[in-house]
Amino acid sequence: AAVLLRRLLSSSFEEVYPSMTLDIQTAVKTELLAGIQSETSSNIRKKISDIAAELSRNLIDDDGNNQWPEILKFLFDSVNSQDVCQREAALHIFWNFPGIFGNQQQHYLEVIKRMLVQCMQDQDNPQIRALSARAAASFILSNEGNTALLKHFSDLLPGILQAVNESCYSGDDSVLKSLVEIADTAPKYLRPNLEATLQLSLKIMKLATKDSVNTATGIQDLWETRRETLETGDLSCENGTIIHNTDTTEPQRVTRVHPDVNTYPSPKSKVFP
Repeated sequence: AAVLLRRLLSSSFEEVYPSMTLDIQTAVKTELLAGIQSETSSNIRKKISDIAAELSRNLIDDDGNNQWPEILKFLFDSVNSQDVCQREAALHIFWNFPGIFGNQQQHYLEVIKRMLVQCMQDQDNPQIRALSARAAASFILSNEGNTALLKHFSDLLPGILQAVNESCYSGDDSVLKSLVEIADTAPKYLRPNLEATLQLSLKIMKLATKDSVNTATGIQDLWETRRETLETGDLSCENGTIIHNTDTTEPQRVTRVHPDVNTYPSPKSKVFP
């Protein structure tokens, strides 16, 4: 039922939602948020969160106003909750629809950043760290053309890399896929930590087996992004000098590389002070 409702909101929102009375519209929104809070099944809670994200997406008007302000309050309250399930739901909604703040995004930019950093620092719940990294990546991708924002959020990249490191140990390549999407769509975001990104990719490659097709493909995509970056000279490396050589298909050596692949933070390490 949850999947069907989401598809209905996605494909037929203009025909269905406006035809409801205001009371029914309010009831739908209220019940969605209440359902997220009361549902005990993780899978069903995620599906309800998907519906909430889809409804919110459709309730952003032409001027960028979110006509469901209660969901923003829900996000703030949930991400600060002691209940891990509520924090997870809030991150899932934001990952699904990073544009949820509409024209208020600039106003809430610092709050968004603190929210993501706080969740990346959750040392007790690896699923929160992984989902916050995916949510951060989703937000970066949705603002790929905003150079100032990418620079402002550049210090989240170490947290994303750490989450990739951790999740790949557990056989989850979802955060790696998010990182690959950034490499494909917003490669400039990786510039300050490009060498760290590639050192991590080498470490993960050691873990990859012949059955880890998705992981290996993701790493290959990251190397390809770096090769293209080197060939175009579109990188000023902070810790080394790039040796250009467009005759080879392999990434070229940098004079100094950090961090060393063997000293990259272990899954238990803290990313932020």
